[in-house]
Amino acid sequence: CTDTGRVYGKTYYYKVKAVKTVASSDYLSDYSVMVSGTSMAKPTVTLAKTDSGIKLTWKAIDGAAKYQVARSTDNKTFKILKTVTGTSLVNTSVTQGTKYYYKVRPVDAKGNTGAYSAVKSYTILGTPTVTAKQSGTSAALSWTNVAGAEKYSIYRSTDGVSFSLLTTVKTTSFTDKSLTKGSTYYYKVKAATSSNSGSFSDVVSLKIMKTPAITLKSSDGAVKLTWKAIDGAVKYQVYRSTDNKSFKLLSTVKGTSLVNSKVTGGTKYYYKLRAVDENGGVSAYSGVKSSVLTAPSLSAKLNGTDVTLSWAKCTGAEKYNIYRAANGGEYELITSTAKLSYTDKGLKKSSEYSYRIQA
Repeated sequence: CTDTGRVYGKTYYYKVKAVKTVASSDYLSDYSVMVSGTSMAKPTVTLAKTDSGIKLTWKAIDGAAKYQVARSTDNKTFKILKTVTGTSLVNTSVTQGTKYYYKVRPVDAKGNTGAYSAVKSYTILGTPTVTAKQSGTSAALSWTNVAGAEKYSIYRSTDGVSFSLLTTVKTTSFTDKSLTKGSTYYYKVKAATSSNSGSFSDVVSLKIMKTPAITLKSSDGAVKLTWKAIDGAVKYQVYRSTDNKSFKLLSTVKGTSLVNSKVTGGTKYYYKLRAVDENGGVSAYSGVKSSVLTAPSLSAKLNGTDVTLSWAKCTGAEKYNIYRAANGGEYELITSTAKLSYTDKGLKKSSEYSYRIQA
């Protein structure tokens, strides 16, 4: 017979006598010797990580002479791990990444056992290694997978001292968006389960580079791009397009200027660039700037042995290079001028001259 519903810590007394029923009459024996028993309370177990394993602690239970500690790795099949007389146990035979379940019950001097405590679980978790890269005005964080982890908690700071929880994710990456240009952010990550967490990673920092601004100038049949140096940048990626939609990488440079000489007169070119830091992180793109080199419309007027050339102004041009060929020969640069006309004097009679002009 099992007496259920007893109050923990209260002593109960029992005696028994036999009963035999004959012809509807009960014949009773004498009572047995009275026995007593005290119902022991359930322990409350606390788990924590130590240098040597997982430590279980609980408060002493009235009436208990010792305690049985049971362990499981599936929360179904439990085996007695150890019997101790104290109120703590360090489980050293554990593997990082494995989730262990524990429960404890008291045992009195006569070998009677009390009820088990509630089941508690613990996983020894490794420490992730975190990297951070800028992507526009975002910080792209990634870290190594930690065996046994169910989630990861990401903490952020703007001074490297006071950290607050940014978010918790189940993946090994996260993008922190809409950050302030020129500001530095600090991050650390720790792995966790539903019952405990591991140690924090080392702190990584990231300064969000500002966005460069381009200036364009046309010179000698080329487009020159210039910009100011961006703090934290080690190089710059320059992109070009002819439709302001599909941009291709034109060049990567370490300085703050680029001359794009492979251009066609009359074609409109669009440019944008971004800064790149030493870790390969990139700033937001600059605003798009455009430039078009229009071929001048040239006219010539003969006056004796002089030829006066004139042309219309080309938008964006700073000067004009004038080339001449004599009697079908090669063109040679004869002068450069910022004006819209030029007179070529003292030419030879009976010679044929050809001219072309470059903005």
